[in-house]
Amino acid sequence: MLAIAIILFAVNCAVGIAAQLRRLRLGWLHHALYAVVFGSAALAAWTDFRPALLGVLAVLAIFPWIRAGTPMHAGLAVVGALGYIAAWVG
Repeated sequence: MLAIAIILFAVNCAVGIAAQLRRLRLGWLHHALYAVVFGSAALAAWTDFRPALLGVLAVLAIFPWIRAGTPMHAGLAVVGALGYIAAWVG
């Protein structure tokens, strides 16, 4: 489940980057994927617990309060990615 969660996170990051760089209107897709990403992270934490996943879940929980397109939003994505890397190698 961890691998699926990582792939979904990466896909959602790619959609977010594409929306920002190309000025595409993909908010609906990005938000729908966010819900799936959050669910997959929670399921991964439940089925394949690794402490780093708690950090990923915390980052994902903060996203709705951070405005899209800001450096903080991008920074959170990087922190989330680092959390997934730590979960994968740890």
